Amino acid sequence: MYSWMSDHFTEFASSYDRVNRILSLGLDAGWRARLVERIDPAPRPRILDLCAGTLSCSREALRRFPDAKVTAVDICRPMLEMGIAK
Repeated sequence: MYSWMSDHFTEFASSYDRVNRILSLGLDAGWRARLVERIDPAPRPRILDLCAGTLSCSREALRRFPDAKVTAVDICRPMLEMGIAK
């Protein structure tokens, strides 16, 4: 099952962010911002981003909490690579 899911996301990793923005009518950025606002602002938060995709939530968390330690995990390596390249 995981292999199929990873292969599926690999096919459109390069266009994932653009498609996500279009399908959500641009609301995706606001959803991420509200999600990160709910993180407890500890002095040095540790954040685990599961199903991190192209690291959009991880980047938003680091923007808000520059001293945070963010660990991003996803089953699709090409998605993570696209996020790193951003």
